[in-house]
Amino acid sequence: MSYLSEVGDLQISKYTNIGSLAILIFDFCITFQDEVHWIWSRPWNLIRVIFTISRYLPFVGSGLTAYAALRVSGPSGGNIIHIISIVAAEGLLVIRTWAFWGKSKKLLIGLLTYSV
Repeated sequence: MSYLSEVGDLQISKYTNIGSLAILIFDFCITFQDEVHWIWSRPWNLIRVIFTISRYLPFVGSGLTAYAALRVSGPSGGNIIHIISIVAAEGLLVIRTWAFWGKSKKLLIGLLTYSV
C-alpha cells in the first residue's frame, strides 16, 4: 500500500467521524421534543438511566473522536466512553425486545446469553 493511499484512507476516516457526529446532532434535534414528552416527566428507574446513558454518552464519545480526527498527531482517548455507550444501547435493546415479547424468561435468558 502506498503512502498516498494510506493518507487518503485516513482522510476518509476523519470525514466519516465528523459526518457521524453531524448525524448524531441531527437525530438529537429532530427527536428532542419527543424525548421531553415521553422521558423527562417519568420517574427515575433503571430503564431511564440506561436510556440517558445511551442517549447522551455518545455525544461525548463522538466529540472525542471528532477532536482526535481533527488533530494532526498524538494518542486518541475515549475508548471506555464508546464501550459504555455500546453496552447501554445494547442493554436498552435487550430490555425492549424482552418487553415486546411478553417478558418471557426463556427469551431473556437467550438474549442475555447472546449479548455476552
